[in-house]
Amino acid sequence: MFLTGYHLLADLFARALPHQVIADRAWIAAILRGLAVLFAGASIFHVWGIKIGSVFAGVGVLGAGLAIALQDLIQNFAAGLSNAAEKRFRRGDWIQVDEVEGIVDHISIRSTVVMGFDRIPRHVPNSSLGHAVLLNKSRIDHWRIYWTAELVREATEDQVRAVCDHVRGYIYDSGRFVTDGTKTCFVKPTGLTENGVEILIYVFCNSSDWNDWLDAQTGLLSALRGAVAEAGTALAVPTRSVHLMQTDPSGPMPGGA
Repeated sequence: MFLTGYHLLADLFARALPHQVIADRAWIAAILRGLAVLFAGASIFHVWGIKIGSVFAGVGVLGAGLAIALQDLIQNFAAGLSNAAEKRFRRGDWIQVDEVEGIVDHISIRSTVVMGFDRIPRHVPNSSLGHAVLLNKSRIDHWRIYWTAELVREATEDQVRAVCDHVRGYIYDSGRFVTDGTKTCFVKPTGLTENGVEILIYVFCNSSDWNDWLDAQTGLLSALRGAVAEAGTALAVPTRSVHLMQTDPSGPMPGGA
């Protein structure tokens, strides 16, 4: 009976834990075997009439002390099981949690190793991954481009309209963007800023590949610059006006008595 229970529990944990956690699986299996042997021995002693209640009471007190001392380990272990059950990420995924971003390199019962893009591994506790907002960028279906461009204040209505039409035409003709209406896609003037006329470019690429997204951004940037030049206007840059006041050298200094 205990052997059957052990196999059932071992199979349950084997299904719950990720396949790459081989070493931790073996460690958990050893713990389950020990528990099975302990309960089997207790049953045998009970059949023989040997009272071991006091022993179990002592073991219970010891177990409570260990649980308090190892509460972080237990919490991380439970969070690891939760992450695996929800399939939030797997080895090789590109994830971001708070300020940690990189590729999942290894998943253990206590922590997950995330290899940063600077090739420095980050050991993140599983509880942090379980309680924080986790972005799995490997599961993006369409990369988004969300830009705000500003034309100079002197740009006329016709020039603003020409720039928007040119960029919009490139988006629809290039084949790099989702233009079938299933995703948001627009190029529109949205307001005035202290520097000029604001144009919002919001579009999704038709690929989930990061390199394709970079290429799409490069093409869109070239189209925007070309549209601005063709319309005869310019992109706005932050400016600051400084007013100089000329005073009489022989007179009193400004602010003086």
